Amino acid sequence: MPVSGTYGFNEAGGDVMLKVSESNANATEPNSVALMLTEKAPRSGIVSVHLLDATSGVELQKLDDVEVSLAI
Repeated sequence: MPVSGTYGFNEAGGDVMLKVSESNANATEPNSVALMLTEKAPRSGIVSVHLLDATSGVELQKLDDVEVSLAI
């Protein structure tokens, strides 16, 4: 779940509003978003991260093979 963003993060809903790129109308401005893993997430292994349109639920991008390694 998102917990912060360089810009556009809404704490109340957990959404991140992206800006359209000024130089390319088909792209967004870069944004760093911090994610918090919930108790359902594995402590180790490989996960994927999905960027969804909040209104339609359509998957916009997907990042596969993200390694998770937590130690407490």
